[in-house]
Amino acid sequence: MRLKDHILIFLLCFSFAIIIGVLNYSLNSLFELFSTKKYLIAIVIYTLLFMAVYYTGIWVYFNSKKMGEF
Repeated sequence: MRLKDHILIFLLCFSFAIIIGVLNYSLNSLFELFSTKKYLIAIVIYTLLFMAVYYTGIWVYFNSKKMGEF
């Protein structure tokens, strides 16, 4: 995979984590979401989780493509 693909995957997963953080967050500004350590750790963990799921899906797709299933 190219570097551009990895950056795109990171940005996509990070944006999903931000969306989940905003939907679960009850304060008024987005700055308060990033200033609280508890929520910042949650965003990082959600980003890593989404990236793990995405890379696993890509790995399964490429392996099944090698085997001739797709």
